[in-house]
Amino acid sequence: MAIQTIVQWVIDPAFLVFSLALIIAWRTSRSALGVAVWVLPFYLLTTSAGPALVRSAWQVDDTVRPQATYAVVAPLGGAASENRLRMPDLLPVRDDASLFFTERVARVVAAVRFVKTGQAQKLYYPEVLVHEFSETDLVRRYAHSRGLGADEFVVYAPTEHTHEEAAKLKQRLVADAVEGQLLVITSELHMRRALGMFRRQGLDPDVLSVNRRINPLGLADFVPSFNGMHEVGHVIYELVAYFSYRVLGKI
Repeated sequence: MAIQTIVQWVIDPAFLVFSLALIIAWRTSRSALGVAVWVLPFYLLTTSAGPALVRSAWQVDDTVRPQATYAVVAPLGGAASENRLRMPDLLPVRDDASLFFTERVARVVAAVRFVKTGQAQKLYYPEVLVHEFSETDLVRRYAHSRGLGADEFVVYAPTEHTHEEAAKLKQRLVADAVEGQLLVITSELHMRRALGMFRRQGLDPDVLSVNRRINPLGLADFVPSFNGMHEVGHVIYELVAYFSYRVLGKI
């Protein structure tokens, strides 16, 4: 194991806080049970082993067919985030400097590839605003830069949430008299909730999950880290959102 890796673990803020909590818990309780009661919840909230196990159980199998030609490929919105480092008081605010792609752009990259290779006829994307900036324009520019024509990139409706994407995409498919199979692309963790909403609208799309975890569990997954805390937050959000939507009848 590289010394650099160990140093990165040790200087991680979450690891430092965990170590401090461990010392305080031991000095306070003087028993293994007391230490566990105080430290175990923090440990579980800052390691990525738990989220990795949840992901493996929560994932939905891909149903995409390599030999099929889809009428529409629909990557779900949420591929960009606001650039919080921009300085509008000092520099003119340009649209291309106001947003940046996150790792979720993988859904867009995959969708563009389907159209470019002839596996899908058109790409449908929602009208998404990140604060006052258009994510859709950023995605459109990317798609055109990769060779998609104006008629191959369709913007269907303003949306803010996944259930709105499912409902408004269905409306647009009916309005455009689209015949043929639909392919939906989103992240691995999001797919179960998204597919439930599309089925609620009477659609039965093929699906392709991106942003999958491909590495097996390793030692780093059991070391408290800021990244682990981030992963736990994503998993908790998705689980709460899924069961909330079930209660509300949207899945």
